[in-house]
Amino acid sequence: MKKNFMKSICWLLAGCLLSLTTAGCYGKFGLTRAIYRINGSIGDKWVNSIVTWILLIIPVYEICGLVDFLIFNVIQFWTGSNPVAMGPEDRDTQLVFHDNHMYEITATMNRFDVREFAGSGQNKTASLIYDPETKTWYGESPDIGKIKMAQSDPMDDSFMVFFKPNGEKIQVEL
Repeated sequence: MKKNFMKSICWLLAGCLLSLTTAGCYGKFGLTRAIYRINGSIGDKWVNSIVTWILLIIPVYEICGLVDFLIFNVIQFWTGSNPVAMGPEDRDTQLVFHDNHMYEITATMNRFDVREFAGSGQNKTASLIYDPETKTWYGESPDIGKIKMAQSDPMDDSFMVFFKPNGEKIQVEL
């Protein structure tokens, strides 16, 4: 009986500590809101609803939400600035420890650079790069080179093409 009581108290204290340490971590979800705003400006309620379902199935909203939650909101919480709204001279670097690996993530305008700082793949790098002229997202690493991940039409934003690793293209009409 006494053991269960102590266990309950420990869980209660852990919950209180967790709620106190994460009270300000909600964040603005800037990337997800930007996708939502673009979706809302496409057409009438029927078109917006269809596009929402497509973006959920692909899973654009899920990926953006996860990136917002794990990276942008944490960066915003600790630094007060959101890398989604960065200017040309802005730079933000964070260290992230995960599964016995230390990563350095540097966010600049239209670019994220990730370097394994400590761990089995020390000094391995990868980048996520956005080219605003061609409206294209690229992934880049020394192992695989530069690969196109997604692109929207530079002249009209009526569709976006996602590129799978196997070369298959998924075109989504916006």
